[in-house]
Amino acid sequence: MQELFSLINGFHPEELKIIKSSFRKINVDADSLLIEELFIAITTSNGKILSDKELSFVIYKVEKLAAIAKLKSRLFHFILEILCSDAVLSKEILFDNSDRQIIRIRKKMIQFRVLFRKKRQVDASILYHLLSEIIKEAKENEQYDVLIECLNFKKAMLLILNGFSEIKQIEKQIDLYNYTHNATIKTSNYYIELIANQDLLPFTKFNKSEKGLLDTINEIKEYVKYTGSNAIKYIYKLFQLNELQKHGKHLECLDLCLDILNLLKSNKHLNRNERVGTVYGNISICNTYRKNFDDSIADAKKAQEYFDPTGFNFMILKEQEFCACFYGRSYNRANAIISELLKYPIINKGEFRHDKYLFFEALTCFKLGNQKSALTICNQALEITKDKSRWDLGIRYLRLMCMIELLQYDQAYDAIDALRKTMKRNVKDSFLLRDELVYRAFNEFASTGFSDIPTNKLIEIIDDLSSSDSVNAWNYYTHELIPIHKWINSQIKTQIKVKVSKVV
Repeated sequence: MQELFSLINGFHPEELKIIKSSFRKINVDADSLLIEELFIAITTSNGKILSDKELSFVIYKVEKLAAIAKLKSRLFHFILEILCSDAVLSKEILFDNSDRQIIRIRKKMIQFRVLFRKKRQVDASILYHLLSEIIKEAKENEQYDVLIECLNFKKAMLLILNGFSEIKQIEKQIDLYNYTHNATIKTSNYYIELIANQDLLPFTKFNKSEKGLLDTINEIKEYVKYTGSNAIKYIYKLFQLNELQKHGKHLECLDLCLDILNLLKSNKHLNRNERVGTVYGNISICNTYRKNFDDSIADAKKAQEYFDPTGFNFMILKEQEFCACFYGRSYNRANAIISELLKYPIINKGEFRHDKYLFFEALTCFKLGNQKSALTICNQALEITKDKSRWDLGIRYLRLMCMIELLQYDQAYDAIDALRKTMKRNVKDSFLLRDELVYRAFNEFASTGFSDIPTNKLIEIIDDLSSSDSVNAWNYYTHELIPIHKWINSQIKTQIKVKVSKVV
């Protein structure tokens, strides 16, 4: 029942309008009236999920659980039929043009199959005409599975009609498009693995070495050359973008983002709102790395315009806006954004991401001077603590900073020792060298009784953590949102000169 409520309550107002009007077009009988009544009951429940028993009394005035189950099934399938109708598909507000075109091609393929399988034979010229239309449109939109299916039908028809002269040419086309189709699937899977939710990477099998990634990029490059597919070229450019970002070439990233936008605009079948929005999201990230935080915030907001405000992608870009605000020290704005993100249903964002947002809330509380609230959040049993080599460390670092600022030194000593044990116990999780230095910095700071007079060793560690051109360097978009070396530096009288990172 929850699924049906979720489906209907998630509809755009335009979709609801079309569904409502469609009830009047079906045969008016007792059952159809009951389906409409069930639909009204769900849409007027104000977000509350009614049980089958409650719905039974609304519809039948008595408990009829078997009947209500059948009615729900009928309503579900009725809605699916309406969603596939031209009345819905023609609405630009509901679908990108590229999506409408792809659905149109596939509907044509169904129409061809209906004609082809009719018991009463259809004139071959009609079938050829429809096949030619589908083949042309499938090529333009790179719908290779449909294209291959059409060519196989064409080949079968030619065999029946003894058209052997064309068969070899068609077989060559089928081979090419089979190769292209498989290359497209492989390329898409490579990219899905690459951008698999960064929060979940420790729990996935995808962990390619630098050489492995370069081999993948070269493989995709060969696919582009052989097939000429713009869909594969688009993903190839995304891999290039990832490499440039990884190596800190953020100015080149901006140029490549503009190149990707041009590719999308010049290929209608690739030009989807979500892709354009994602490019602006990447531009926002580039500007964060270049410390252009106002531009980064503006780009994140621009990216959000291309997504449904209730959807997952919008939420991710809202998170990017939060990061730009946080790194740009607009902590009140960052706090307002994270409060908004925490209102998203857990079913949409998942428990792991929800708890990561709680951690972000704790960070903003800390920066706004509310260490007690930050510590309360950090002491909760958060899902992200399962990620021992990253987010769990981030929480531990923030908890320590809160304890030290709140003068809870005994608890801080215990927390530092617990950090040591955690890092020793989970060494297999491949902690960053920087994290080992961070532990040493906290430990050395503790050895002074958290004095504002640093030891020479602490100064040396802070100096290493301040480096901008080594494996120890602090970076954006990690579990260490607040640079630990800068925070420790703020706690001592003898200020250690912090090295400034280069803006690329």
